[in-house]
Amino acid sequence: MYELPNNIKIKFEYIYLIGLALAVFTFTLSITELSETQTSINDVVNILRYCGIFLIIIKSLFFTMYKKRELIIWLILLAVFLLIYEKTGNKNLFFIALLSLGALNIDSRLILKYHMIAQILAVVFTFFLMQNNIIINLIYYRNNKMRPAYGFIYPTALSAVLFSIFISYTILKRFTFNIVEYIFIVFLIYFTLIVLDARLDGYLMVIVCVSTLFNKKIINIIAKAKESICLIISMILICLSILFSYLFNSSSSFFNTLDSFFNSRLSQGHIALTQYPISWFGQKIQMQGMGGQQGLHQNFTKYFYIDNSFIQILVIDGLVLLLIVLMLIALFFIKWHRQKKYILEIALLFICMASIVEDSLVSSATSIIFVIMVANNNWSRDLIRK
Repeated sequence: MYELPNNIKIKFEYIYLIGLALAVFTFTLSITELSETQTSINDVVNILRYCGIFLIIIKSLFFTMYKKRELIIWLILLAVFLLIYEKTGNKNLFFIALLSLGALNIDSRLILKYHMIAQILAVVFTFFLMQNNIIINLIYYRNNKMRPAYGFIYPTALSAVLFSIFISYTILKRFTFNIVEYIFIVFLIYFTLIVLDARLDGYLMVIVCVSTLFNKKIINIIAKAKESICLIISMILICLSILFSYLFNSSSSFFNTLDSFFNSRLSQGHIALTQYPISWFGQKIQMQGMGGQQGLHQNFTKYFYIDNSFIQILVIDGLVLLLIVLMLIALFFIKWHRQKKYILEIALLFICMASIVEDSLVSSATSIIFVIMVANNNWSRDLIRK
């Protein structure tokens, strides 16, 4: 098959990366108060989003060489996404698929850098808009503790973006930090845990941070195993999160304690799994969380939000998509383990854990793992260390 010259590849690689940055920047702004505020800035943001999408489409259609098998797979996925969109109206799948399609053969380190920089710029821009009273800073309370959202629709919306930035940086650093980086990470964890009171994302950051202290031992343990330990752990955690949500019983002290620790994620998952039928290609379900001005002032009759990404996919997007997602996760755990790409294997485990407590896996603002799956990850091959 004809291959593009290297200099042409590099030029159009950056067309995708610029498009990626523009798209992620605007996707992140969509979970801020800017999305609920009518200003001329929204028009500019929409233009930037369309420009980013256009650049990715141009790169994907005209400057990427696809194998026949790859084309067939993408066409099948597109057909599935169209069926799901018809049932649910969910556009996020197309955005995530588009970012992934354009990433084919591009160095994932560049993708992580541009994705991370776009998110950081979006957070800084949101803070700027908040400080200049263009958007408001919503203040929430939990157990009489103040929880500012800093321009985002909810504190956990900001914490999900911060975790996405954190895990991207951790992958780029190959789970190895210096003293200065650890100091900054401690501040980030403090901000997430204490200021935002986003406990679950904060605890995950702590776990990731601790794992970097023992990265050599962890990699050695994973490397010595014939099959992917991370795959087994991930599937057990995902299945338990769905099973415990389904079996949740409000009269059980065990389930109530567990539900309290996970901030009502079990009880909300139970409502989703027991009050809505499971369909093949999803269904329209109106969720109402505490985020945004409507959520803050509780201008709704009943709170209902599915934070667990896997339960949200199952109930809203359908059983077919959940099976596809789980199959992709399992395949890449196996693939990366056999290719000795242990850094990505560990990162995927943490992303699965984060997806159990947040809907970040199905959010175009924070979902990065499917893009990384398609990209070129040759740099991540790790040698067994002693």
